[in-house]
Amino acid sequence: MIVPGGGIPGWAPVDERTVSGDPAYRPIGVVLREAALLYRLQLREILLASAAVEIPLTLLVAPYLAYSWQALAELWRGFPSFEAPAAYARYADPAFGAVGGLAVVTPIVAFVLVTAVVTGIVREAAPPPDRWKAVLRYGPRLAVLCALILGLGALLGFGSAQLLSRYMAQATAIRNPGLVAELFGLELLFFAAVVVGAYAVVRSAVAVPALVAEGLGLRQALGRSLQLTRRRTMRTALFLTVGAFALGLGNVIVSIVTFAVVLTAGSPDPSAVVVPIAGFYLMTRIVLAPTLPIIAAILYRDFRAAGPMLTPTQSA
Repeated sequence: MIVPGGGIPGWAPVDERTVSGDPAYRPIGVVLREAALLYRLQLREILLASAAVEIPLTLLVAPYLAYSWQALAELWRGFPSFEAPAAYARYADPAFGAVGGLAVVTPIVAFVLVTAVVTGIVREAAPPPDRWKAVLRYGPRLAVLCALILGLGALLGFGSAQLLSRYMAQATAIRNPGLVAELFGLELLFFAAVVVGAYAVVRSAVAVPALVAEGLGLRQALGRSLQLTRRRTMRTALFLTVGAFALGLGNVIVSIVTFAVVLTAGSPDPSAVVVPIAGFYLMTRIVLAPTLPIIAAILYRDFRAAGPMLTPTQSA
C-alpha cells in the first residue's frame, strides 16, 4: 500500500515496509505490484503524460515508420518466400537512415521525459497542478539531454546507412576476403557497442529521477545514478528487463496485427494497412511506455532510502 509521508523527505509514495528490511532488495513481486498499483492510482495523469510525449515523437519518425510498415507488408505479401522487396534499398539512403536513427532512439527520449513526469507526479504530495513544477523547473536540462540523444541517434543512423550503401554496392564482391573480414569486424564492434550501451543504460537508470527529485544537473544526476546503482547493477538490469519486456510485448502485438491486417486486406496497395497499424502502434506505446519509467522511479526511491552501497575501502 502506498501512503504519504515517511522515508525520504519530500517523497510521497513510501509504503509501510519502511519499518524493517532493506528497501533496495525488496522481492521482485512486491516492487512490480507497487508499480502496478501506482499506475492504477495515477492512471489519468500518467496516460496523459505518456500521450503528450509519444504522439510528437511518433509524428517525428512517422515517415520512417510508414515506409518500414509498407516494406514489411510487401515482404509478408510474398509469404512464404520472404524475398526482400526492392523497397529495402532505400535504407541505404543516408538521409533516410538518419530518420531511422531517430526512430531507434525515440523510445529512449520517451523514457527520459515520461520518467521525469512520473517522478514529479509520485514525488509531490501536493495538489495535481503543483506536481508538474519540478518537471517544468528542470525542463531545459531535460531538453538538452533529449537533444543529445536524438542527435546521436541521427548520426548513428546516417553512418549506418552510409555503410549499408557501401556494402550493397560491393555485394558482387562479397567473396573478397578483405571485405568479409571487415564485415566480421563491424559485427564484433556492433556487439561490443550493444554490451557497453546496455551497461551504460543500467548504470544511468535512475539519473532522471535524481535530476527531478534532487534538482541536480546532468552530470551530477549521472554521478548520483552511478552511486546508487553501484553493486546493484544486476538487480537494476533485472527490473529494466522486466519493463523492457512490456514494451517488447507491445512491439510483438503490433507485428502480429500487421501480419493479420496484411493477410486480410483486400487492397493490393500496402499503404492501405499503414493507418490502422500506426493507430494501434501509438495506442500500445501510450499504454505500455510508462511501465519502465514507473519502475525506474520506484528503484530510485528504494535505492535512495537504502543509501549508496559502499566499497570495502569506503566501509572500512
